[in-house]
Amino acid sequence: MVFFPFNLSGSDQPKLAGREQVGGSVRASHNQASQARPTPLGLGWTAYALLRLPLLAALDIITMTKYFTFLVAFFLLYQEANACSFSRSNEQETFDRAERVFRAKIIATKLVAENHDGDSHEVVNATYQLVESFKGDNPKTGLVKEIPFSPGNCMLGLLTGMEYVFFLKDNLFVTMPNGSWAYFNAEGTQVKPELEKLRGYAGKNM
Repeated sequence: MVFFPFNLSGSDQPKLAGREQVGGSVRASHNQASQARPTPLGLGWTAYALLRLPLLAALDIITMTKYFTFLVAFFLLYQEANACSFSRSNEQETFDRAERVFRAKIIATKLVAENHDGDSHEVVNATYQLVESFKGDNPKTGLVKEIPFSPGNCMLGLLTGMEYVFFLKDNLFVTMPNGSWAYFNAEGTQVKPELEKLRGYAGKNM
């Protein structure tokens, strides 16, 4: 006995596995059924598709915002973990303890090896040009030093072209705990009052 998958009796349309084979009309019926399905918002499919575009864009923006917020939080935590930490003294006391206090612009830097406590260490030698003297004998051109900057070591990271206020004690090394700091604009709303304070301290010592 031979099995025929098609039922050839009583119909011009072939049947496959008990169902009428209608060729391309099956695909058309499926498309019509898809178009007849209601959209989630009760809109036409074209309108729904157009509405989805801004929704998807908004979701992308929200995702990127969350990612950016995470990066910022991570960066701030990293900075806090690696930040220079020290107990700040009273400004007047810091000024009184220093042997020399002055404003200067760094005009050259050089990394050298120096012997300290029997060991060789890298040191940044920075040549400065005097801008303003507040205390002590400060030459028009001189030298200050620091250990190469790294996160948490409280160095200034001396840069050629930048201006600083230096507090020096018994050597040429400048650090943030000793009171030294950098600035961009001497007329800035935060910098100018600090410079005026130094001028006031200098006037008291005259």
